[in-house]
Amino acid sequence: MPGTPVVPWTATTVAVVILLSIGCSRTPRLDSQWQATSIQVDGTDADWGDRRYVLETLNVTIAVANDSNYLYLCVITSDRSVQMQVVRRGIELWLDPKGGSKTYFGVRVPGVEFESLRPSMGESGGQGNPGGRRRRGGSDGTGAGGPSPERLAQWLGSLEGPREILILDAPHDEGWRTTPGASDPVQARLGFDQGRLVYEARVPLQYRGYPPLALDGHVGLGLRLPAPERPPGGRPNPRGDFGGGPGDGGFGGPGGGRGGGGRMGGDRGGGMPGMSMETLEQWVRVELHAP
Repeated sequence: MPGTPVVPWTATTVAVVILLSIGCSRTPRLDSQWQATSIQVDGTDADWGDRRYVLETLNVTIAVANDSNYLYLCVITSDRSVQMQVVRRGIELWLDPKGGSKTYFGVRVPGVEFESLRPSMGESGGQGNPGGRRRRGGSDGTGAGGPSPERLAQWLGSLEGPREILILDAPHDEGWRTTPGASDPVQARLGFDQGRLVYEARVPLQYRGYPPLALDGHVGLGLRLPAPERPPGGRPNPRGDFGGGPGDGGFGGPGGGRGGGGRMGGDRGGGMPGMSMETLEQWVRVELHAP
């Protein structure tokens, strides 16, 4: 089986499909860009150029850069199903200083608290429902086919700006919680604009905290959407999400696939898949750029 392709992407030209070299580990490889000036981690891609790569497993584009002090990452997706997964699960960046796929140093941006996702079952009517009947799945725009674009945008908007992040040394570690200021060495932030979810992160090449980190040459870089936690009193339904059927406000619905084999399920044209119970991740091997 060939490895997962990583495709260079530009905003102004038709991309030519180039399969990056894939070693014995079948892990895609890409080159970091040299960054002459520091990138501001603000949840936008204003500081990034056009050289980005498509990770088909997660249906996102990524860009990686470094200077003499930091490694930078930018992840962008317009896929609503992926965006909903980030809302529910959060997103993690993992680094392996030896260039493999060991979860050695991680940064997690948490998702939205489950209670904020639970539909408002006590309401009736609602926008676009002039007859006053409660929508299937609740009156907050979370219907049988998933949340409305307006509700999803509201949730994504709540993830913007400075937020608490967790620095991890294992996937299930509770982590060290911090809300980084501009001068803190580890940065991570989400942004949402015009239907695009943007994730930016910065990690020092030499980190004296815990776990200590020293990056040089080849670095293993993993993007991970952890399996969603079971909410209090919740139960998985046959679609893999939490809650009851469509009338009980569960996410997902007919036509929504379940993520499997590390891939997002559902329709890429905007359909909302059910919430898979699996962890979704992809690793790449990054070659840092020397000054």
